[in-house]
Order: sequence, then C-alpha cells, then structure tokens
Amino acid sequence: MQSIQEEMEAEIQEHGHYILEYGSHCDYDKYLNECRRSTVFGYYLARTRFYHKDHLIDSIMLKAMSSISMYQGDIHSYSALQIATKGKHIIQVNTNPNHSEVFLEEIEAYHLSLFDLSVLQRILTFELQYLDSREGSSYELVKYSNPSDIVLYHCHASDYISPSETIDGNCFNSNCDTYGSLYHSKAQRAYIFWLEDSREYVVIYHSYWCM
Repeated sequence: MQSIQEEMEAEIQEHGHYILEYGSHCDYDKYLNECRRSTVFGYYLARTRFYHKDHLIDSIMLKAMSSISMYQGDIHSYSALQIATKGKHIIQVNTNPNHSEVFLEEIEAYHLSLFDLSVLQRILTFELQYLDSREGSSYELVKYSNPSDIVLYHCHASDYISPSETIDGNCFNSNCDTYGSLYHSKAQRAYIFWLEDSREYVVIYHSYWCM
C-alpha cells in the first residue's frame, strides 16, 4: 500500500511527463524547481494540471479579467470565440477561394467591445503559451471596414482533395481532415466579429493541424 508521500511523488512524476509531452522544456524546468521547493505545492500543480507557478498566476489574472467581460470568467478559446451575448447581425462574405470570382454566403458577425476584444486576445495568447503545442495553432487578427473586404483562408491539400467547408454562426471552417496535415496544409477557421466601439469588423483567423 502506497504512503501519502509516495502517492504525491508518483503524481508529481506523472504530471512531469505530461508537461514534457504537451508543454516545453522551459515549462518542465520551472515545474521541477517548484517541486524541489515544496512537494506539497508540486502535488497541487499536478492535481490542478498547472505547469508551474507562473501558469497558475496567469490563469488567476485571466479569469479575473474575463469575469468582468462578456466572457464571464470563461478562459477557453473555443467557447470564447463563439459567444454572442452582446448581439449579432448577418453579413455576406465571399467564400470562393478564386478571388477573381465572387460567391457570397451569409455568416453572422458577433458583437463585442474593445475591452472584450482585449480579453479575447489574452485568452488566445494564454492558449498558445500553455496548451497542446502539437496542434501547431496560430492566430491572426485583422480589421476590416466593410464585409466585402473580408478575406477567407482555405485549406488546400491537393488538386484531387476538396476541403470540407462549413459556416456555423460566426465561424467559417475549411479543412481537409488529416489529408491536410499529410499534404502540409493547415485547417483554417475564421471567426467574424463586429467591434461596437470603432464600428469595424474584426476577423480572427485560426490555423491548426488536424490530428
């Protein structure tokens, strides 16, 4: 039967393997230093799935900012990018990858304030810093004056593989599933917002490898 000390050390070691797989060597080194200073704190990090003290503090600060925004304490990018509590309206965007031709489709633009946008950017930065690096996620934010100016990115695996392209709420999604990764073409998403303060459109582009 394991003692409490042995159980704590086993969980600390297991979490260290997790950080090495999903985080970085820098995160792992910080984690080891925290565990050397205090086994109890190291065990707390392991149980709560934080990499180290900085990760914990960043999470606390982000949740505090999120709690006074429209995200109401949520710091998960997937849900934050698709929250429409401040309203929405429908626009038309060109979904044709051949920009010499126009094929307009309707998509929703979700409303947000400048402060909401700053919180959303922090949520995305937090995700890129601490979540699974194997997905190769990257985000790009572009502002547009008019819907007709909005450009959508498309996943192109090869001339023989057509991407699956869908619109759901404010999200345009173009991916070739694992074929995209095989042919070195990332899946593409575009989340469309209407910035109430400056009265302009904001598109957050998300590219990632399909696992």
